[in-house]
Amino acid sequence: MARLWLALLLSLMAAACVSPSQSSSTRSGDTPTSGGTLNIRVADDPDSWDLSLFKTMPAWEGHTLAYNSLLAFKSGPDVKWDEHVLRPELAERWEVSPDAKTFTFHLRHGVKFAPSTGSGNEIKGLNGRELTAGDVRWTFEYWSRTGQFKDTKLPPGKFVQFFEGMDRIDTPDPSTVVVHFARPFAPFLSNAAEFANPIMPREIYDQDGNFSKRIIGTGAFQLDEKATQKGSVFTFKKNENYWDTGKPYLDEVRRLVLPDEGTITAAFSTKQLDIREFNAETPEQAKARYATATVYPFTAPGGTILYMNERRPPLNDIRVRKAMALGMNHDEFAKVLNGGQAGYAMAGVFAGYFTEDEMKQYVKYDPEQAKKLLADAGFGNGLEMEHFFPGPAFGDVYTNGVQLFQAQMKKIGINITLKSFDLADYLSRTRGNTYDLTLRPLSTGIDVDSFLFGSFHPSSGRNYNGVDDPKLTAMIDAQRQEADPVKRRALIKQASVYITENALGLMAYGAVQWQAWQSYVQNYRPNAARQLVPVAATWLNK
Repeated sequence: MARLWLALLLSLMAAACVSPSQSSSTRSGDTPTSGGTLNIRVADDPDSWDLSLFKTMPAWEGHTLAYNSLLAFKSGPDVKWDEHVLRPELAERWEVSPDAKTFTFHLRHGVKFAPSTGSGNEIKGLNGRELTAGDVRWTFEYWSRTGQFKDTKLPPGKFVQFFEGMDRIDTPDPSTVVVHFARPFAPFLSNAAEFANPIMPREIYDQDGNFSKRIIGTGAFQLDEKATQKGSVFTFKKNENYWDTGKPYLDEVRRLVLPDEGTITAAFSTKQLDIREFNAETPEQAKARYATATVYPFTAPGGTILYMNERRPPLNDIRVRKAMALGMNHDEFAKVLNGGQAGYAMAGVFAGYFTEDEMKQYVKYDPEQAKKLLADAGFGNGLEMEHFFPGPAFGDVYTNGVQLFQAQMKKIGINITLKSFDLADYLSRTRGNTYDLTLRPLSTGIDVDSFLFGSFHPSSGRNYNGVDDPKLTAMIDAQRQEADPVKRRALIKQASVYITENALGLMAYGAVQWQAWQSYVQNYRPNAARQLVPVAATWLNK
């Protein structure tokens, strides 16, 4: 299940030199056509519509259809995959204080939540009422578990890091929201544009006590419960009250639950599926596979990371971690995976922060030195470790990468036993102190802080390695508080070098994936910030 929800805020890496096989833009003067159904694949049912509570299958593909955030990033045929240009969404304008401690948002007027009647998803009191600043305050307090939710028994939210250090939220009038932080918090403007940070109607929570069962928002499409069949299709109908006049053009978007590659390929070939993602050995193979469609390359989010349980021996020994780093042959990963398109990556940063030549100064392959370090650590006769992985859930390229990693470690004296689990069990085991190693495609947010803080700060719930290094913690905090973007970038790079030199996080590779869409899908191109479904302005020309 190497899915697109794994890819947020990337640079194009190796894919930057590969052009789509056909133009992904509409011709100048093309007129939008209203109507029609867009069919897009989803791997499985979401286990919860509440993004703060999901366990295995997040619901954000539905959220990009049904909800809006305060801000958004531009997307469309003229916006490249790795371009991140802020645009208004629920907020029509905004200001940031010079010290990056105060963020003021001015809401657009006339935005209404979708009617909840007639869809089988009725919520008392939520029948197209207007959005107010109070909704933003309530939502941010819910996601962050602050304010009125501070002392509740709710489980910690998955994205509380979006609001780290938030002091208070003021709503001086129904259309103005002022978010105050105790310290400068440079990532917040990007966090306000996260599709994982949508503005919610409190009526759902008041009725259900969470957002797990229902999804009703201000977005272009709304879930039709009556036309939805779990395990088969999730149908999102056009929101007739959508605030962006004239949009969406489509009548509905259907999320087809297609778990296996054979079914996906057959559905796309017969045009029962309009957009899909896939892996390819080479660019030539990708274009040949879908000669009549548009094919578009994109990079996985930051790369594939090796999570190491540094809380316990032997991975709390820097010599063991450095041995593993020196035993990873990144050129071999690149040669074997994705037809040579898998590239170097460094922990804590997205692609583009370092050139490949710069990364090679820090990411080295030296198996003899790796063996020496293992011997110094007391493992001259070999070391036995376990690697958990989720069976076929992340796709063939991932599985091939795991097996290649196992072979590379064997060459330096680390014998890895692979243990397969179903996805839910795998995620549960690798989120705590119950595993040795696991390679995993990295899931991040839009701002690089989601990787750096999320994976390496001791207060982060996504610090699966268990890293607790005071020097690194200070570096992470410093970049969050630096309002100057040039200085902040330098601090981020400094932290990444420190992580790499101390083997606190190891990256295996950054692999290229592909998306294909049928020729009749117009005004569409995926973007790292909005992923698979930036389709409010998409139409079909059949």
